[in-house]
Amino acid sequence: MRFVTAIVFSLVALCAQAQGIEFFQGGFQEALEKARAEDRLLFVGLYAHWCAPCRFVDKKTYADSSVGEFFDRNFVSVRFDVEDDGDGTDLSRQYSVLAHPEFLFFSPDGRLAYRGSGMLEPEPFLEIAREALTVGVAYVRCADRYEAGDRSPEVLYGYARGLQKLGDTLCARVAREFLEAQKNWDDPQAVELIAEHFGRVGHPAFEHAVKHKLRFVEVLGADAYDDFVSSAVADTCIGLYGASGHLPEPEGKALFARYLPERGEEMFYHFRVLLYENFSDWENYAAAAIEYTDKFPGETSAIGYRNFAQNFCDYVEGRKRLERALEWALESIRLEKMYSNLETAAALYIKLGKKSSAKKYAKEAIEFGRAHGEDVSGAEELLENLGRK
Repeated sequence: MRFVTAIVFSLVALCAQAQGIEFFQGGFQEALEKARAEDRLLFVGLYAHWCAPCRFVDKKTYADSSVGEFFDRNFVSVRFDVEDDGDGTDLSRQYSVLAHPEFLFFSPDGRLAYRGSGMLEPEPFLEIAREALTVGVAYVRCADRYEAGDRSPEVLYGYARGLQKLGDTLCARVAREFLEAQKNWDDPQAVELIAEHFGRVGHPAFEHAVKHKLRFVEVLGADAYDDFVSSAVADTCIGLYGASGHLPEPEGKALFARYLPERGEEMFYHFRVLLYENFSDWENYAAAAIEYTDKFPGETSAIGYRNFAQNFCDYVEGRKRLERALEWALESIRLEKMYSNLETAAALYIKLGKKSSAKKYAKEAIEFGRAHGEDVSGAEELLENLGRK
């Protein structure tokens, strides 16, 4: 009976394993030869034995039946430990792998065609694989034609898209060549490359995008268009700040009003807060945060109020300012109770010398955090320190 049970468990394990990706057992060159013989892309999964996201992908994503079916049909698959002093280590160095797990896709002739990384669930991982079969394959084909002298818009677009996905700096030059070859900048391919590479105020392609907003929104979507334009304006404002040590209000306001007329004023004042925070300019940050919340009280979320309050607690001095920060923390709690805003309120009450209120919010933070499976060590430390006083 024990023997039969063992066989059953072995069969169950075998079936479970078969549902996921069937990895080739061998080295990189052997796997590449198999991919070349079968005219398929080679998928290489790089991992580290100590990496928790790698274990997640191995147990959940690689083992998924839909992932296994798709990969076994389209790729030769192999995986290596980046610390194995063999193929894993060599590939990690050769392709500058900084994150784990890393996913590399090679053409049958051994050229890197596409890459991705991260602790991905099955569907996002499959999306990377699908792009490897489309963007990656097109990149290899277009790279050959580009090297042969073909500068048609079709080739330049496919080559630029592939270079971008690989993080190759040559991408910017090829994108410029594409815009020179493609005279219709409202073409969907042109719109995509302009949004990805020409987010600079004053550049002809950027100015074209603003002038033809409706077309760019149609292709990119409203949110992506706003991100494209606001990032360009923000970069220009950062340049103004870097040159003078402060953000000139008239110039900044004018830029936001010109390029983002619907929400330009609110976005300018919010940008100032983020700019000063990024540069740890806490004196200007404090003034900007107060001005922003006074001017636009309905634009700040629970998380936004909590972040303002926590930064004041950590970096800003003065009782009146701390009292304003406490108002934000309490408003954050009113909008959406979270462990983080309860802890921030407790910390601010401590700074303001209100011990009983601090204890109340620290206890509530611990209770709420534990109920939601969060780390409550910060609130516990606050409560412990209050007990010593």
